[in-house]
Amino acid sequence: MTFNATKARDALVTSGKTAVTKVEIREAFPIDDRFMRVVAVASAGATAEQVFAGIKAQFKGVSPIHGSFVSLAAEPTLHHFEGIVGVVSERVVLNDGNRPNYKAVAANMYMDADENLWTLRKTATGEVMVKSVCADDTMVMQQLLAVAKSDVNDFNNKNLHLQSSQDRAMVEGGDLITYVSQQSADLQMGIACASIDHEDGSPTPDIFVVRPNGQTETVHREMIVVTAGAVELEEEEIQDSIAVASAADVDRFSSFYSRVFARRPAFFEEFMTRVRGHVFF
Repeated sequence: MTFNATKARDALVTSGKTAVTKVEIREAFPIDDRFMRVVAVASAGATAEQVFAGIKAQFKGVSPIHGSFVSLAAEPTLHHFEGIVGVVSERVVLNDGNRPNYKAVAANMYMDADENLWTLRKTATGEVMVKSVCADDTMVMQQLLAVAKSDVNDFNNKNLHLQSSQDRAMVEGGDLITYVSQQSADLQMGIACASIDHEDGSPTPDIFVVRPNGQTETVHREMIVVTAGAVELEEEEIQDSIAVASAADVDRFSSFYSRVFARRPAFFEEFMTRVRGHVFF
């Protein structure tokens, strides 16, 4: 049986209803109160725009994160993929004109005239107010989880997700990754520096990451999109990395890996090119 991509595409766009029903959430894995990793299927001819529109139409208030959806498997009529969706908080760039609209209620917490809570975050480009997650947002994620749990028993998708989850669990210090930032809700690149443990020594799902610009971030492993293994270091850098790892100091991690990025701009650009070719959309 030959696969007719044009016919599949035409079938998907016959109506708005068809576009929605062609996206099926088979599994959903909560990451935090704002983000969830989903395993889904869509018509083999579906475009990124149609899939995203289908998810948004089915789950009001949920946004697929661009660049986080990776192909798991393809069949003649279905495409299996996984990616990250979230309740992406409203953001407002703070300036002298709108600053009086927010009243401080706690450290970095503010309230507007409608009694919505906002968090003040300082970025490289200025100050940003981020609207806090509310009960309605949490309910949206719970509804998505309920739909996924009531879906068919798809052992193929379960196994596909298990393999990718194992890959994320194996990420170690020095590995190059792309991930969705839990702060900015967009795709970022960085080097994993170290796992983060509880006070009793038991592991957490979080890792410490340094970006090319030296900024640091704590990242949940399920927010990782693509892993590329350890970055090859020169001999003198290997010695430095051992010293940095032993010190377990955030500033030293940041400084060291910023230098690693700066010495290999072409390598990291090529990595991002491969990522863009690897991700489904």
